[in-house]
Amino acid sequence: MKKFGLIVALSALLPVSALVGASTAAAESALEKVLIGKLLYDADGKKLAPIYKIDPSGSPQILLDGKAITVPMSSLTEVDGKFTTKLTKRDLMTS
Repeated sequence: MKKFGLIVALSALLPVSALVGASTAAAESALEKVLIGKLLYDADGKKLAPIYKIDPSGSPQILLDGKAITVPMSSLTEVDGKFTTKLTKRDLMTS
């Protein structure tokens, strides 16, 4: 389940108490609250845009040059509180 992958990948951002006993939907909602508004950086370390939404598959979406872009969850990493995609802006705009 792709949404479960979001929970696993980002669970380190939430206190354990937020996930204990929570349903998958509740945990996803909590993670969305953590992600929404976080800046996303590209492979070159440049700011892309804040995450404004999580799509139904669990992948974050950003607005880039007026276009809604879904960033594959598999391309994301989190280092020192910064969410980074291994893709460049060009990759995202052409996908």
